Amino acid sequence: MSSAAKNIAQNIENVIAAFHKGRELSREIKEHDFLNQSDKKFISVAFEGASSGIAKKALENENPDLNNWLTYAEKAGDMHASQIYVGMGWAIAEKGLDINVFLGKFSPLMQGRVLDGFGYYHGLLRRRRFIKGLALPDSISAEQLLAFDQGIGRSLWYTAKGDLDLLIKMQQNFPEERQKAIWRGIGLAAAYVGGLDKNLSEKLLKIAGKYKIQLATGAVLAANSRKASKTTTTDTELTCEIWAAVSIDEAVEICKKTEQDQVGYIQWLEKLEALLISTGL
Repeated sequence: MSSAAKNIAQNIENVIAAFHKGRELSREIKEHDFLNQSDKKFISVAFEGASSGIAKKALENENPDLNNWLTYAEKAGDMHASQIYVGMGWAIAEKGLDINVFLGKFSPLMQGRVLDGFGYYHGLLRRRRFIKGLALPDSISAEQLLAFDQGIGRSLWYTAKGDLDLLIKMQQNFPEERQKAIWRGIGLAAAYVGGLDKNLSEKLLKIAGKYKIQLATGAVLAANSRKASKTTTTDTELTCEIWAAVSIDEAVEICKKTEQDQVGYIQWLEKLEALLISTGL
């Protein structure tokens, strides 16, 4: 195993620990700033874990009341918004519920994050059905699948832990029409988790091939999330530079520029990718 792969695997262990810490603290402490004691590098993941824990408790009721979760999301603010809504998607998947019952409660932009978390859970914890068997959730639309598959792509990176041969084996199992979203998820996870060196980043870009724009988009999304939570890293900076030819600050500006119309999540991503293509990627 290369040193980069070892770093990636260790970072993933740290991500998992942060998530479970958030889950644990969500049951014990009612204040919404309790997670500030978490490891700063993956503090947003701790907020995600807490979000999933609070949501799961609400979803256990026959007629779920999401007011406690919505209060939590509001008090946590924009710093960790992406992960907080991903946590909601995780909880819906964990409880085996129909995601369409809940999506209307969230803004069009945040619905995509919920679907991402929904897909991530299925890819990570129901791998036999959804990665090997290519199963799809009931009642999911073609547009929703594009956000769901972003979560599936993220799960592939967490499973592969920097092993590109294993990543390719899993990724190639998916049909052509699902590849763009899969690669966007891979890029998002790889850039956020970090641990890649220049060599491994360039190899992954080469493997992505015609999906290099989606890989770059994932890096831009990771940079935007890290900037919002004030946890930017040199790892995320590296992937932005190699895959998208932009700095973290430039990546954030691209996100702001394309997000301002408050369109739906997939429409926003399409605008973001079009802007990246226009830069000559």
